[in-house]
Amino acid sequence: MEISVIIPTYKPDYSYLNKCIGSLFAQTFNHSEFDIVIILNGCNEPYLSMINDIISKYDDSIVIHVIQTDVPGQSNARNMGMNGNDASYYCFIDYDDWVSPKYLERLYASVSNDSIAQSNVIAIYDSDNSQAEDYIGFYHNKLYGSNLTLIKGVHFLSNVATKLISKDIISNDRFYDINVGEDALFMTTISCRIRSIVLTESDAVYYRRIHDNSLVHSKRPLKEWFKNRCRLTVLYLRLFLCNMRKYNIFLFLHRIAAVWKGFIKECFKKG
Repeated sequence: MEISVIIPTYKPDYSYLNKCIGSLFAQTFNHSEFDIVIILNGCNEPYLSMINDIISKYDDSIVIHVIQTDVPGQSNARNMGMNGNDASYYCFIDYDDWVSPKYLERLYASVSNDSIAQSNVIAIYDSDNSQAEDYIGFYHNKLYGSNLTLIKGVHFLSNVATKLISKDIISNDRFYDINVGEDALFMTTISCRIRSIVLTESDAVYYRRIHDNSLVHSKRPLKEWFKNRCRLTVLYLRLFLCNMRKYNIFLFLHRIAAVWKGFIKECFKKG
């Protein structure tokens, strides 16, 4: 299998997951060249039956695997989707988001074993279905056509969705079990094997759904935010200091600065 699309879910909404899967069945990319792995994490019924009901409404042109685990956490779910998976490339999609028909086709045409492919991104507000320019979409449009090194393309290393990544780049690395910042930490971990970031044509779109309660993390006490930021900083420093020859120090300085910039923003919000 060339591409494995990994979708972690926790108590999924029927209409959201159905839209996500439907967008994958609408792909122009050869359906026999990719599969879908849905991981239901931290819950079971009635959601497992709901997922199987959604799948039953589609034909068998795409192989779909469903994994259920009682262990919660998106990081664990994504790790389970990769473990034992022999696909050449991984594509991560959140279950409440969806993609344009040419999404996988454009990503596959742009990716290589040592370069990641990055799509365009459009934010969709759930409250009124209006569109807005996502920050990743902003940088995609601004930098399209450029030769992106890790530093020039650092804004694309904050999440794992919206892109296609080779198994060679990911290697044996996996997501850390942390509540905030796991995407950026994972991308930084595998950055030692990324030669460049290639931006797809703009019709490869990842539609990111913005919920009214999407800032759920901001409800946490500042003490919890502070502890999380401290843990993230320690993980970044440990990763770099143990592998100084492999990594770009400026990338790590940027990531650590971003960690505390986010904390300062939360302080002002709660201020």
